[in-house]
Amino acid sequence: MKNDFINRIFRGDKGIWFIFMFLCMISIVEVFSATSQMSYDSGNFWGPISSHCIHMLIGVAMVIIVHLLPYKYWKVLGPVLLGISLILLIYLVVAGKAINGGARWIRIFGFTLQPSEIAKLAVIMTVALLLSRMDTDDLRSSWKTYGWIMGITIVFCAFIALENLSTAGLLFVVVVIMTLIGGVPKRITLPIYGAGALLVGIVLAFFVLTPQKTMRWVAEKTPLHRAETWQKRIKGFVVVLPDNPSDYRISDENRQISHALIAVASSGIVGTGPGNSVQRDFLSHADCDFIFAIILEELGLVGAIFVLLLYVALLVRVGKIARKCPSRFSALLVMGCALMLVTQAFTHMLISVNMFPVTGQPLPLISRGGTSVIISCMYIGIILNVSYLVGTDDAQNEDIYNPQILIPNT
Repeated sequence: MKNDFINRIFRGDKGIWFIFMFLCMISIVEVFSATSQMSYDSGNFWGPISSHCIHMLIGVAMVIIVHLLPYKYWKVLGPVLLGISLILLIYLVVAGKAINGGARWIRIFGFTLQPSEIAKLAVIMTVALLLSRMDTDDLRSSWKTYGWIMGITIVFCAFIALENLSTAGLLFVVVVIMTLIGGVPKRITLPIYGAGALLVGIVLAFFVLTPQKTMRWVAEKTPLHRAETWQKRIKGFVVVLPDNPSDYRISDENRQISHALIAVASSGIVGTGPGNSVQRDFLSHADCDFIFAIILEELGLVGAIFVLLLYVALLVRVGKIARKCPSRFSALLVMGCALMLVTQAFTHMLISVNMFPVTGQPLPLISRGGTSVIISCMYIGIILNVSYLVGTDDAQNEDIYNPQILIPNT
């Protein structure tokens, strides 16, 4: 009887549960280590890790609640969340709370929320719903659906980009991938995405070539008040290192990535061991934006590869679940959730090893955070919800509408 109760509470794909639990355990250990300097500075030894553990417990509770919800509600919750997140994003522009240089948070009833995280989930759910209703054999229907998808995505990405350009970019990339695997005809997507890639190249060239004085004027006189910060990060990424390593100097502009690279360089095969990081004392936001660098330093190449493989396994496992889904909506929903988690994780890792411009992207389910931790757990809850549906008789009652979805065999 006890086993029946546990199976009812922790239902769904067991592989996803194991991956989630492993990531949570790694998170608690590494955040505890990464926040040691913060604890010392504040004089509150247990404060940072206690708040993180509370957020993790809320996240686990959210996973359980979300994966127990009746599946039929997801088609309704997407548009509802979309409207709520749009209101929150507009409120953010008016009354956002600046933390670490960006006004990405708002306070409601004493709680601090990050609207962009809620918006990402809402857009993914809505895009999955729109794609599931698209008739891929009818070019006019495909154009209409694609227009709605791009219109919604561009509006939300524009709001998000004002304070968090990298998050807007990640959301846009995930939506693009969803449209490709969702069966939008290539005659529609290829010309538009080709033109988009060209536009991105032009924008990057603009940031690299524009004088800093001009960019400062743009930041002061337009809504793009973070333009100068974007330029510094992009130029800092493409700058050529001096031929003589002794000529390299750590400055305020390159301090974060410099200490992250020192952590990576000192990692070795097995690392220094949990709790023995040195660079956590010099690396700002080590518990969030650069926690993968701390993982590399403490757990070495072996630990870093293990973490990487957990995210790869998550994507592969979700791909298998998606291929068994009874409808396009359920398949695209779980793929969208997995793509957001894994794409963000890979971006964080690339930043930590200086293969992507520095930007504030937490490592999903590992980095310290509030809204980001809870929303990441909601992605896992949705995946588990659909994985349970796949193995039940309820799947037979799910409407199958033009079930063309381009998910490769894994």
